[in-house]
Amino acid sequence: QLEEAYKRRLGEDHGIRFDRLWTLTNMPIKRFAHALERDGKLEAYLERLAAAHNGANLDQVMCRTLISVGWEGAVYDCDFNQMLHMPLSPSNLGPHSDEHFVEHASRKLWHYHPAELIGRAIRTGLHCFGCTAGAGSSCNGALRQPATSD
Repeated sequence: QLEEAYKRRLGEDHGIRFDRLWTLTNMPIKRFAHALERDGKLEAYLERLAAAHNGANLDQVMCRTLISVGWEGAVYDCDFNQMLHMPLSPSNLGPHSDEHFVEHASRKLWHYHPAELIGRAIRTGLHCFGCTAGAGSSCNGALRQPATSD
């Protein structure tokens, strides 16, 4: 229904046509988290994401097979961790959360042996429920469980 509504409105209003709509769960980080907090809705949003957690999605989340590399070479488990300044090796960073400091002080991609990046623990936070909610959020998620056919 959402895809058909977008096709109709974008086509009629702007002449935009597309084949397929992909959706992502809004991650409660940065500006979106700030807006939720400002409106007194952050806690409820986080609770909704946690309640919609679907363990079946854990094998499909992007952080299991991909990494994100910052502009100075710092390594992150995913783009969301990068936006939150959560590199793989946080121990030497202290209380700083400034992007420039994190990028400068973090261990760089070229300092890792490939074996160190395989099978290691992934840094997680409450925002990670956005990727495991409902049908999953790695480019095609929803908060509701997918319909099953009996």
